[in-house]
Amino acid sequence: MKPFLMITIMLFVLVACGQQDQQSTVELTNGASESSDLEHNEDNVAEKDLDDANSEQTTGEQEESLVSKSEEENNQMDSLYEPIKYIDRSGASESSVELFDIRYNPQEFSIELIHPSGEIETLTKETASIPVKNLEATKALYISPDDFETLGDVYLVDLISGEQKIIAEATENETPKRVIWDFDDQHIYMIKGFAHGTVSVGGNVFKINIETEEVEELTNYDNEIQIIHMELMGDTLYYYGIEYTDDQMMETEPYSNQIQMD
Repeated sequence: MKPFLMITIMLFVLVACGQQDQQSTVELTNGASESSDLEHNEDNVAEKDLDDANSEQTTGEQEESLVSKSEEENNQMDSLYEPIKYIDRSGASESSVELFDIRYNPQEFSIELIHPSGEIETLTKETASIPVKNLEATKALYISPDDFETLGDVYLVDLISGEQKIIAEATENETPKRVIWDFDDQHIYMIKGFAHGTVSVGGNVFKINIETEEVEELTNYDNEIQIIHMELMGDTLYYYGIEYTDDQMMETEPYSNQIQMD
């Protein structure tokens, strides 16, 4: 009877120890899991802080880039106010004079004259073409008003005196559409055509003496040919446009030609 009792007691002790070991194992496992989750959460927080720091750094760099770009654009705009120096090329004098400058204001669609002092004067509040200067930057041309189906005039601006005058006027139905300088600075080339309708997108070419205002017709095309663009290269004036190929004037093909100038 006693051996049986001793065996029973030993079995009871072994079972109790096994349950205690199992509970310890579970607690150890749970503790390790909680520690791992805590470490994982801490890693996530650290990564988030690092991402936030990188984001703030990137945002700061972008803001600095935008500020730098804005300052560069402002400097470019400020340079428009600086008077241009005109050097006397005659050799008779080494003195120089400060020139006026001229620019197109895209916000107001107007022409502005910049005085040597930096003062800005509006020459026209109507729509205008972008001013074209001569080689010496002492004169400039622009057309105003310059809009669809409007009659405009060609203005000559003296950038030494700041004065301007009209050297080519629109007629009842025709208006200047483009002007460029001759290399001699005494003549200009002008495209002039019908102001109304969608067919007359260009016109014919004229040469004008800016001193005498004498006008010479260089081309005399009908409506089938519309000259839109021109450029002077050496002694040759090249001009380009379109030619209507049907009676309804709906179909076109490119057209180009040239004039040998004296």
